[in-house]
Amino acid sequence: SATQSANLYKPIEADLLITGNSRATFNVDPFVLDSFFHVNTYNLGISGGPIELSDVAWKLYHSHNKKRPCVVLCNVDFLWLGEYDFPYPRQDYLLYLRDPYFSEILKNMNYSPAEIYIPGIRYIRELPFLFDNLQKTEGESNKDKGLYFRKGAILIDQEYRALDFFSSSRHFIRSKKRVNIFNKFLDECRSEEIQVILFLSPIQQVAYKD
Repeated sequence: SATQSANLYKPIEADLLITGNSRATFNVDPFVLDSFFHVNTYNLGISGGPIELSDVAWKLYHSHNKKRPCVVLCNVDFLWLGEYDFPYPRQDYLLYLRDPYFSEILKNMNYSPAEIYIPGIRYIRELPFLFDNLQKTEGESNKDKGLYFRKGAILIDQEYRALDFFSSSRHFIRSKKRVNIFNKFLDECRSEEIQVILFLSPIQQVAYKD
């Protein structure tokens, strides 16, 4: 979220990166991987759904870090590569709205000119959301909500809520556009001799309805 976006503008210099959507962000603890492999790990996961957000995060990392990672752990699932619109409410993307990189892919979400160009206006109706995110600083925790924020990851110390933003009858097909973005990412990694390991995070039973 806010912390993740800010961190992408400064050097991270990781040996091992995790990329993907919220399942990467919430399910992979960089500290655990560091302790096992004695490397510097960073979680690039971007909560919000499709691969377009992850692609921006990857490009930002690429442009602000001289050191290339040796390995990228890449979470792939139906929410990352499926043919559907951005799934979450508009307020979930407010933190990215003025970012020159992320804003390009949010143009079709019907934000008003005031929300885009007047500082702070976009948060007028979302003050609880804003104050909640201001508490989420790197390396600190929000114990009341069982949240732990570190090295790009958002770790939850409680049972995760059920997936309820898609109907139970939703059928996913692959998006050609998103698969093409994924293939370009793989080509970049091959050209730089970065090993990519694909994985699928655990998915709650409710998600298998889709």
